[in-house]
Amino acid sequence: EEKEKAKEDEAVAEKKYYALKAAADLYTELNELEQKKIPELSERVTSLEKNIEEENELVEDMEDAAQLLAVNEFEVRQMEKDLDYVDRTAQRMRKHLKIR
Repeated sequence: EEKEKAKEDEAVAEKKYYALKAAADLYTELNELEQKKIPELSERVTSLEKNIEEENELVEDMEDAAQLLAVNEFEVRQMEKDLDYVDRTAQRMRKHLKIR
């Protein structure tokens, strides 16, 4: 009975050993992955942040260009009005000169 108990204890100890060894191996593997992946992910995050900044700058440039375009369109309309006024004034002057 003692031999049987000793065999059972040995079997349990062996199972515990392999379970602990498997846990230690998993822990080592996890650490290795963290050592490798965290810097990789950090680089990717940094790269994405840089891309976002560049895109934001492009958006700002596009907004500035849109504002300039709006100002230019307004100025063109004003010039068209001024030219129209000059044209009407010139026509009146021609009529006035023809009448005399």
